[in-house]
Amino acid sequence: MSKIQLLKKYLELYEHGNRWLDQVPHQVRSSFFDNPYCNSLNSINDLLLEECFSEDIVEEILWYLYGRGNDIKIEMGDKVYHIDNVDNFISYLQDQYVELKEFNNAAARTFRGR
Repeated sequence: MSKIQLLKKYLELYEHGNRWLDQVPHQVRSSFFDNPYCNSLNSINDLLLEECFSEDIVEEILWYLYGRGNDIKIEMGDKVYHIDNVDNFISYLQDQYVELKEFNNAAARTFRGR
């Protein structure tokens, strides 16, 4: 599994969980988050992200997960990114970070070379 595939699956699962959580009354939500078990899961997720990706990419991921609104527009030179779903966010990351491009290109060369 490539880094991009791993990240896409991670983000899709995260958003799936959030959609479920949005159905839970706000009064009950604190019982899901305000406990040592959930806090440790969040710490594990952060550690795994930090191990798999550079600090800059982790910051982008955390922004996507926690800090963004809906349908964000980012202008980078001549290109405009509309980040309103996981696929658009992944495309933005691949365009912005050589680390993700090189990994995917190397993986593709290795696969074709077999």
